[in-house]
Formats: sequence, structure tokens, C-alpha cells
Amino acid sequence: MDQLENVTRQRTLGDRLKRQRDVFLSVLRKAPYGAVIIGKNGKYTFINKEFTRITGYTLKDVPDGTTWFRKAYPSKAYRMKVIEAWKNDLALKGVKQTFTIKCKDRKQKDVEFRPTPLGKGNWIVMLSDITERKRVEKALQHARQELEERVRERTAELNDMNRALQTEIAERKEFEASLRERELQLSAIIEATDLNIYICSQDYTVEFMNEKLIRRTGYDGTGMPCYQVIHDRTSVCPWCVNTRVFKGETVRWEIQSPKDEHWYYVVNTPIYNADGTVSKYAMLLDITARKETEEKIGKLNEELKQRVAELNFANKELEAFSYSISHDLATPLVAIEGFSNMLIKRYSEKLDEKGLRLLGTIARSTQQMKDLIDDLLAFSHLGRQKMRLSETNMSRLVAEVCEQLRSIHPGGGLEIIMKDIPGAKCDRAMIRQVFANLIGNAIKYGRKQHTVVIEIGGERSGRDNVYYVKDNGIGFAMEDAKRIFEVFERLHCSDEFEGTGIGLSIVKRVVERHGGRVWAQSGVEEGATFYFSIPAG
Repeated sequence: MDQLENVTRQRTLGDRLKRQRDVFLSVLRKAPYGAVIIGKNGKYTFINKEFTRITGYTLKDVPDGTTWFRKAYPSKAYRMKVIEAWKNDLALKGVKQTFTIKCKDRKQKDVEFRPTPLGKGNWIVMLSDITERKRVEKALQHARQELEERVRERTAELNDMNRALQTEIAERKEFEASLRERELQLSAIIEATDLNIYICSQDYTVEFMNEKLIRRTGYDGTGMPCYQVIHDRTSVCPWCVNTRVFKGETVRWEIQSPKDEHWYYVVNTPIYNADGTVSKYAMLLDITARKETEEKIGKLNEELKQRVAELNFANKELEAFSYSISHDLATPLVAIEGFSNMLIKRYSEKLDEKGLRLLGTIARSTQQMKDLIDDLLAFSHLGRQKMRLSETNMSRLVAEVCEQLRSIHPGGGLEIIMKDIPGAKCDRAMIRQVFANLIGNAIKYGRKQHTVVIEIGGERSGRDNVYYVKDNGIGFAMEDAKRIFEVFERLHCSDEFEGTGIGLSIVKRVVERHGGRVWAQSGVEEGATFYFSIPAG
């Protein structure tokens, strides 16, 4: 009886399990997801229609896992990766994962696998086709990335625009501050200037007057006619140039205002306003003092012309005087010299010692007078002589002068040392006279020495050449350095050293006509050095 009950109970339990299995399989067959049941030996015992729809494979196509992995994952490398994932993640941990499979129709799909253990080594794996979802997700991801990129770009643009706007605002503020500063500066300049300034419209209405003009008129004439405010007229000025100004021309002229009888230099120019209108900007400079000065200058010019005429007349008289000296005065001197020489030759035996001494004094005085006349004529001629400038070899010129002076002063007691002497553009004859006078003086005032030593040289100094003549003569005190260049100035009497006192004056005049200067350095019994400078070329 008990055995029968056990059999009955087992049959009942078996039926119940079969019904449950049938229900489970029925559910799997109609499930909206693919399903495959895998036995513990790796054989596939069940595949539903959704699995076949998704993959294209039937239970006959993939009877076991080995066949499935080979067909679904033809790439060995990818297949090994998937198998590794099944071993580590899916089977052991029961996590779901997505793989790309190759379907029976050779199309590829993204499939999500969700394994679940059934016990006794059996598994059910549910799979869903997420290809479209992946595509949509990818599209969404791409769209999101594109949107984020656009947002970044737009944000960057907005940031750039913001920075540019901030920069523009800062520049505008700086410009406005600069503009205000310029307005203040312009206002200060307008108020500080000596100009009387006003602005008027085309209908002659004064729009602005500066303080100086207000002080001149005695009131602010803004809004009144310009001819009334500026010149006390009741109608437009006959000299008005508004028509020309409002056509774009700037007009300048001088006018004597009937308001105060002052002379003004007037400048009228158009200014273009922001609203498109044009105004006249007028500046009036009081030139009354200049006019008075011009009048005085005119009178002075007339006086100068008169003085020039008088000077020309005086020059003609001076030329006549020079002629008189060279002829009228020289002629008696020639007679005195001649008769003195005749007396010495013919009557020297009849004259006593005193008479001969007196005749010698007459002869020497006559020669001194002739030398003085010649030097005066030369000095006078230098002021009128036209300069003939040419490139001059100074070393050759000095050598010629020294050779000439050696012949005049023969003897072995003269030593001349020539250093570098740079050339210059000058009047050769005049500069020759300068060196002749300076070297001649050096010989004359050094003759008390056993040997006269003269050094001549020069050097470039800026735009000028500086030349010098140095001697070992008697020298002079430096307090006399300036007056020795004046006419007739002598530091020694003619009995001690011959001369007329004009030689250094000639040197000074020649050098100054060349645009240079002359000076000297010396000490008593220490020799002297005479310098002169002229432009190098």
C-alpha cells in the first residue's frame, strides 16, 4: 500500500514537473527575447524562435557551444576574447555583456547576452538584439559630442566676444577719457593762446567765443551776428569770406578792424559738425605791434639805403685817398730817397759824421714811410678784394714761402721744421700772405737767438683746420695777446725791430674773411706760437 502511494506520489510529481517544464518552454517559445538552454555537456537543448529570428541559426545549425562560437565569432582573436569573457564574467558572475555576432545571413549584429544558471550544470542564456539601440546610442553619442563641441565652440565664441566686448569697452572708456583730456587740453590751449577765436554758423550767428575775444569785445556775443560782435558793424562786412569758407576753402588775410583800429591776421577755415552742418572757425591774431615794427623797419631800411649811399660815397673817397697815398704821397718820398742817395754818393766826403748820420736817418725814415704806405694799401685792398677759393696744398705753399724767406734772410742760423700741414679750400694768395707774415715775424723776433728755430704744422679739428707757427724768439706777455692783432699796435720800438705794426692785422683780416679766427700763446723770452683756423673745405 505504501509502495503504491509512493509510486502514485512520484507520478504526480513527475506530471507536475512536466507541466511546469511545458509551461516554461511555452513561455520561452513566446518570449520577446532570444533564449537558448545549454546542458551541462555544452549541448544546446532548446532554441526559441526569437533566437532564430535574431541570429538566423536554428538548433540544427548550432547544436552545441563549440559550433555556436565558431559560426557566431569567425574571427579567432575575437572568439577567444568572447570565450574568455564567458569564463570570467558571464558564467561565473552572471553579468550581462554585449558582443558583436555574425548571423547566418552574414550580417553583423550587436547582441546582449544574459546567462542564468538552471541548476545541475544547466544554463539558460537570454539574448536581445540591441543593434538598433547601439546605433541610436552611437548616433546619440555622436550627436551629444557634436552638441558638446558646438557648445564649446559657441562658448569659446561667446568668451571671445565677451573679451572683445570688454576690450572694446575698455578702449572706449580709454578713448572717452583721452577725448575728455584732449577737450580739456584744447580748451586750455584755446584759452592760453594769443588768438581771438570764435565760431559762427552760415547765417553769421556766433556759436562760440574764447575768453580772450570776450575780454576784447567786453561781452559774450554768443547768438549775435559776428560782424556786430567783432567789428561793431550793423551789416555783413564787405571783406567777408564766408561764401568761400563754407565751400571748403581756408582763407587767410590781414585786416584793420574798425572796432579798435588794430591790425589782425585772420584765418577762416570750415569745421564739419557731427550733425552734418558746417561752421566757420575764425582765428584773429593781433599784429598791430608787428605792423608798427614793419613800419619802423621800413623807415630804418630807408635810412639804411641812405647810409649805404653815404658809405659808397665814402668808399669812393677812400679809393681816391688810397690813390692819393700811392701816387701823391709816394712821389715826394721817392724824390726824398733819391736826393738823399745823391747827397751820400756825391757829397759824403764833404759832410762830417753828423751830416752823414742825419742823411742815414732820412733814408731809413723814408723807407719806413714807403713800407707803411705799402702796408696800408695792402690792408685797405684786402677788404675789397674778391676771394678766389680753390683746393690748396698747404705743405707746398708753406715750402714756397720758406724758400722765399730763406733767400731774403741768408745764413746758417735758421732752422725750419715742417710738420703735417693739411690742405684746405681757400684763397691761395691771401693764405700765402698769412704764412709769409707769421713766418717773417718769427724770423724777425728770433734773430737774437744763435739759431732761429721755427716749427710749422696743422691738424683737423671738427669742420676746421687749425694751423700754427711756433718760434723760439723773445715772445710777449699774454695780456698783450689781443692788441697785437690791431692796426699799428707794436710791442717793441722800430729801432729795435723794424716794421709798421700792420702785418698781424692783415693776418687777422684774411683769416676772418675765410670764416676763421686767429690767436696766440706766448711768454716773455719763451717764444711764441700763433694759431689760425679756417674751414677745411
